[in-house]
Amino acid sequence: MTTACPACGTMNLAGAKFCGKCGRQLATGADTSATYCPRCGAANNPMARFCGTCGQTFDSLTSAAMPARSTPYAQATQAQVHAVTPHKTARRTPWALLFGVIGASMAVLAVVAKLVMVQGAATCTVSCPQPPPPAPPAPLLPAGPPLRSPAEFTSSALGFTLDYPQGVQPAAQDAQSVTWEGQLTSDGSTFYIKFQGAAANNQTPQQLVQALQQSALNGATVVFPIGGSELGYVGGYGNIYDATLSPQGGQQLHVRAIIEAAVRNGVAIEAVTISQYKADANEHPSPASLEPAIEQFADLVGNTVTWQGEQPL
Repeated sequence: MTTACPACGTMNLAGAKFCGKCGRQLATGADTSATYCPRCGAANNPMARFCGTCGQTFDSLTSAAMPARSTPYAQATQAQVHAVTPHKTARRTPWALLFGVIGASMAVLAVVAKLVMVQGAATCTVSCPQPPPPAPPAPLLPAGPPLRSPAEFTSSALGFTLDYPQGVQPAAQDAQSVTWEGQLTSDGSTFYIKFQGAAANNQTPQQLVQALQQSALNGATVVFPIGGSELGYVGGYGNIYDATLSPQGGQQLHVRAIIEAAVRNGVAIEAVTISQYKADANEHPSPASLEPAIEQFADLVGNTVTWQGEQPL
């Protein structure tokens, strides 16, 4: 013998006091005259209009929906639920037809492409006129008079060369050196610029500069070392000096001098620039305190130095 749970409908062994599934208390005896709620399965008075457990109204239910029975509704099995559940039947025929058409089209295109690759494209028999070639650009004409070629000095003894403006003629030159000296027309200050070559004899540029200073400007003091000194874009060594010259029979001259040297392939080239000291009243005076025109001329010529066997810059 079994007893149905009034709440969930689970069948329990006879004599059980509580439902083994939901824990609801079971009646000690079945009431055949009771009306069971179709929602929760609870037993109610046959004359009741509402369920005493869940509040379900009985007036709106038909006698078929609210039968008076001695046992609650039995639970449907999964097979019974599946049998009465409506199922959607897919219509696969249109999709299969569409995929079939696409596949056939791709096969046809593949065959056509294969035939074209084997036979080659059709040769065009139509003769089309060719556009005329573009006109060549107009030649570039000079906008002014041609630049004057610089004058060149070449050392016949050591083979180095340098360029200088044609309008500034050297005061002296020989097989190893070229010299400019004179007075500036702007303020009458004197200047002396000399480039000379010699055998390096394994001496460094620094040693060459120190030896030249002792022979030409003995007693001069270093004012400023030249960082990145170079001649003809070959790294060397250089200093700016302060000195006092005492010409024979003349007044002493306070001068500033620039001495630089560079070595390449065993040949040393030395540059000496001397000018009267000019105190600069500007906020940031030049360390050399030379006339700008003299300093610029020495830099310009020094950058054109080319050792023997090298291409001119």
